[in-house]
Amino acid sequence: MTFISRAFRGRPRDQGQAGRLPPGQYLVRDFPVLSAGPTPRTPLTDWTFSITGEVDKLKNWTWDEFRKLPTQTITRDIHCVTKWSKQDTVWEGVSVDTLLEGVDTSAEYVMAFSDGGYTTNLPLEDVTGGKAWVAFNFDGAPLEAEHGGPARLLVPHLGARITAHGERRARFLGNLRLPHVWRPMARAAVQRRLTWRLGRVTRRIDETARAKSLVLNVPDWPGHRAGQHVDVRLTAPDGYQAERSYSIASAPEDGDQVALTVERIEDGEVSPYLDDELAEGDQLELRGPIGGYFVWSTDMGGPLLLVAGGSGICPLMAMLRHRAARQSHVPTRLLYSSRSLDDVIYRKELDSLAGRADGLEVFHTLTRSQPAGWSGYSRRIDRDMLAEVAFAPAQDPLCMVCGPTPLVEAVATTLVELGHAPERVKTERFGPTGG
Repeated sequence: MTFISRAFRGRPRDQGQAGRLPPGQYLVRDFPVLSAGPTPRTPLTDWTFSITGEVDKLKNWTWDEFRKLPTQTITRDIHCVTKWSKQDTVWEGVSVDTLLEGVDTSAEYVMAFSDGGYTTNLPLEDVTGGKAWVAFNFDGAPLEAEHGGPARLLVPHLGARITAHGERRARFLGNLRLPHVWRPMARAAVQRRLTWRLGRVTRRIDETARAKSLVLNVPDWPGHRAGQHVDVRLTAPDGYQAERSYSIASAPEDGDQVALTVERIEDGEVSPYLDDELAEGDQLELRGPIGGYFVWSTDMGGPLLLVAGGSGICPLMAMLRHRAARQSHVPTRLLYSSRSLDDVIYRKELDSLAGRADGLEVFHTLTRSQPAGWSGYSRRIDRDMLAEVAFAPAQDPLCMVCGPTPLVEAVATTLVELGHAPERVKTERFGPTGG
């Protein structure tokens, strides 16, 4: 039986657009960024693309040689596994068929390798016959590094999830089918099948004027790790559904109590309902926990550097609450960027945690307005600020960065420039993708 979300109607539906959306997807106007750490930025002079493996001859191109190949312009809808869809996207690239001209192989599968250790494997038939391209332009402009530039594998009929970013090499695998992974293989894990559950709202907490925490009792909750998230699904009486992902802000030690903090997006579809309409006693459909990369537990040790912007504090708060529940003394520093003091989510609780004198230090920077007598930072996070706040690279801290894409990109890049190992910098991006 379908669960209907009380008083949820959703946005007015454009039947033409809605008919092109797979179930559970929502349209975005922006272009969300998904990556696990600092974005690789390869100089074009160093960029190469090669075909190896079970082929009769190896092939290799420099950037200049690659750009001299015939190109095609492709207009396609793309659908990401993280629920967003973008319609009528325009790409320019080289067809995989062109790259394979003159290559003789009996292989049935291909694996694409990219910067950062990402791999994607899929049947050869899914990337041939005009189905896949190595794209270098998006919407008439060079593809940005955040979206896989200078070139990425594009397989529109399988969705955005199937591509790895910044492909550099393709290897033919004979008739061997490998389990699909879209993060580095060392981080892969077999996950149980996720099911939708009903949680009941037991508390609503006003964190700021725009952010509310919802505490839900979720019977038979399987437990989570600090940093994981859930999918939330709302269903209207006519069957229309909207899904969004929200980080879990509560500690794993809270049992069946799961807290989500939702920042209201004014033109959003889901966040205004959760913040303004959902009441104590109401039920909410959710699925999770999800994610195994952007997580931390006390047994992972430290030092631990947390950097947040806006509502990016949510998964980091789960880590801090977990740390407190375990009475851990792992050296931890939080650098939190907010527009004003009134926009600081969990402000009183952060002050309380910092006052425990157990190795946690909290640093705030207010970017738009500061109260009289403010002694903290009053600018966007920059190189000097990170050099002052972060642990020394020689201490090999684990760095967790969460917030809007521009902040995450700038912080992750700067941390690596300051000498931190890229594999010790983990990122999660928050931002408006439908609200």
